[in-house]
Amino acid sequence: MGGGVLIAVKTNIPVRSSSSIEVKNFAGDVIRISIPLQIGPILKQLHIYCCYFPHGKFHVESLCDCFDAISNEILLHPDDHYFIIGDFNITNCIWDWNGEVMTVRNFDDGNPGVESLFGFLNITDLKQFNRIPNGNGRYLDS
Repeated sequence: MGGGVLIAVKTNIPVRSSSSIEVKNFAGDVIRISIPLQIGPILKQLHIYCCYFPHGKFHVESLCDCFDAISNEILLHPDDHYFIIGDFNITNCIWDWNGEVMTVRNFDDGNPGVESLFGFLNITDLKQFNRIPNGNGRYLDS
């Protein structure tokens, strides 16, 4: 397996914790860091996830493990902030720009990776903001 993930943080930014998320059969890499944010008198956390999921036999199972873990974290800490980046290799996902965010158009076409992503975005109320396709015209695939 190639690939991997990197989160680089300037040394003057305090990182409260860093960890990895276990995914089935080691078919992906997910690194999470948490940075404390002081917003007035309120202390919150910014959780940044950097993910890499190569195509392979356990691709969808690994995506589901990751989406479940992040969903659980959001349910436990709903007032924190979340930022997820990475290479998900969800090849067949078709996105539409609605003027504010990208939305999944083909969420019910029978593709388990697309369906898993769609469910994850709806449960967590997270949004896809990247509007720049790669060289293959895709947003979540290499």
